[in-house]
Amino acid sequence: MKKILFFAIMVILLSAGGFAQEKVVTQTDPVKQEQQPQQTQQTEPTAQPADQTPQEKPVQPEETELGKVYIPRDFVHADKDYIKGNYYLSLFEKDGSPWFKVFNNKKELLFEELAVVKPYQGKAKKAKLRVRKEFLKDFEYYRVLVIKPDSHVLAYFLVKQKEVPTPPPAPAEEEKKETEETKEE
Repeated sequence: MKKILFFAIMVILLSAGGFAQEKVVTQTDPVKQEQQPQQTQQTEPTAQPADQTPQEKPVQPEETELGKVYIPRDFVHADKDYIKGNYYLSLFEKDGSPWFKVFNNKKELLFEELAVVKPYQGKAKKAKLRVRKEFLKDFEYYRVLVIKPDSHVLAYFLVKQKEVPTPPPAPAEEEKKETEETKEE
C-alpha cells in the first residue's frame, strides 16, 4: 500500500515537472509565438522595437569617503605648498587604478593622487575598511593607509622640511684660526 502511494506521488510530481517544462518550451518556441500574435501583443505592450537600443546610463565611479584626515605638518604636492590641517579624503577608481581625492575644509577639490596598492596576504579577509595615518621614518612622508579586505591602498604626502638656518661661525673659532696662521708664518 505504501509502495503504491509512493509511486502515485512520484508520478504526479514527474508529470507536474513535465508540464512546467512544456510551458517553458512553448513560451520560447518562435513557431508557436507566430501562431498566437494577439497573446504576445497583450503580454508585452511595453516592448521596444528592435531598431531602438535602450539608452545606457553612464556608470559613475564608486567613491569611498574616508572622512577627515589631519595632516600635522605642511606638505608639498606638485610643487605647491599646503598648510597643515584637516583635509577630506575619498578613494575612487580611475582607469582601473585606485586614486585619492583630497579636499579642503570647504569640500573643494584640491588635487587627485594615484594610490599605491599592496596585495593583502593575511588571514583576516573579512575585515572592514580601516584608515591608519602615520609618519614614515625621518618624518619625510606622511602616509595614509586604507586597509581593505583584499589589499592595502596607500597615499603619501611629502612633508615640507623645516629649513634650519646655518649658524654664523663663532667668533672664538675665527680668533683661533688667525692665531694659528700667525704662528705658522
